[in-house]
Amino acid sequence: MASTGMRVCVFPSAAEVPEAAADVVERVLEQAPAAALALATGRTPLATYEALARRHRRGRVDVSKAALFGI
Repeated sequence: MASTGMRVCVFPSAAEVPEAAADVVERVLEQAPAAALALATGRTPLATYEALARRHRRGRVDVSKAALFGI
């Protein structure tokens, strides 16, 4: 069976998921500053977006070259 490159992560609590998701986005933007990111709407991703906003304010995440699409 061919690998899809997808990783499944299981966390002890839901509170850990937003920071882990923000870690992934941060790594993507470090490796590809002009990445295209599809951002989900609704309440579910809000904690992840808040984590990314905190990182942006601290200078850790730069989305100025990225293409962001709301889905």
